[in-house]
Amino acid sequence: IYKSLTGEVAYHIESKYEEGFVNWCFHPTRTELAVFDRFGSARVYDYTKQTELSFTQMQFDNTTYGTANVPQNPFYITNDRILFNTTDEIGELNLSKSTFRVLKEIGNDEISYFRYDHSDNDIYMATQEGLVQILDGNTFGVEFELSIPNININGLYRNPDKGHVVLHSHSGMVRIYDEKSREALLTLYNLPGAKSPVMVDQNSYYAIPKQFVGDVYFSLGEEVYFFDQFDLLLNRPDKIETIIDPSNTSKIKLYKEAWKKRVRKMGFEPENLETNYLLEAPELELLTADTDLAMKSEKFEVSLNADDNNYLLSKIHVKINGVPIYGVKGKSIESLKTKRLAGYKLDVALSP
Repeated sequence: IYKSLTGEVAYHIESKYEEGFVNWCFHPTRTELAVFDRFGSARVYDYTKQTELSFTQMQFDNTTYGTANVPQNPFYITNDRILFNTTDEIGELNLSKSTFRVLKEIGNDEISYFRYDHSDNDIYMATQEGLVQILDGNTFGVEFELSIPNININGLYRNPDKGHVVLHSHSGMVRIYDEKSREALLTLYNLPGAKSPVMVDQNSYYAIPKQFVGDVYFSLGEEVYFFDQFDLLLNRPDKIETIIDPSNTSKIKLYKEAWKKRVRKMGFEPENLETNYLLEAPELELLTADTDLAMKSEKFEVSLNADDNNYLLSKIHVKINGVPIYGVKGKSIESLKTKRLAGYKLDVALSP
């Protein structure tokens, strides 16, 4: 045991046994260290006196102790009780009685994350198949449960003040759930080089560092749709902040006013976008065949179909290398007063 500031050895324990320690935990207030070996033995030492205080031999269902039963993630839950998990079970060690019992069996699944929290006396657990549970540390009853397949969880926390449950994955993803409804409120993704994460709520509203807007996408089956296609409607830091800290009304108002200013600059009214967000977006089909990236002509003719089931078509936006050739407001087609375009042609000017 080392001193945290100097790195010097503060205490040293050398066991006379040769089983090999695999896991250990410290008592939260006393100078005790509980160690577990790969053969199912549990020993408790007073590390200041270098003396052994107790010994317990564990057994699982009267079967031979094996590698699947090796105690992992042990935690003191009282002065004489230690809680831990094995591959597929939660066990409790009673030091005063030198006894062991299995509290919960997972079945055909395997525990991938396990933690006991002294502050709320709860057990936080996740399995490889995506089962997420928060258990009462006294009764071991389930207080919160989710099934989230294909996410390798390495962090699980509860925020009782906000009524949130937060999980963290090995990939760097963080997801916030409403504890009562079990609904996913917000998902955060860390991008290399970004000072802040990409944040997406349950309605697909997002907040993203400006330089990454063209690098992140939604997926639907094998199709991908980059965020910049939805930037006008869905880039809403004000809605994201409402989830993170609804009490910060000044910051939320600042974000919303910035969005309104950006929308008006592009020729739209914020009220219309707020009202019609859930309606179907127009569909556009590019009829022009693929062509070479290098061309000799100064213009390029584009042919397209466009369709909107609900409203008259208003504008067409075209970008070349990220630059809008008709300006931020696009090319107005309001005078056509139509919901559909068939074979509509545009002459796109090219730059040398």
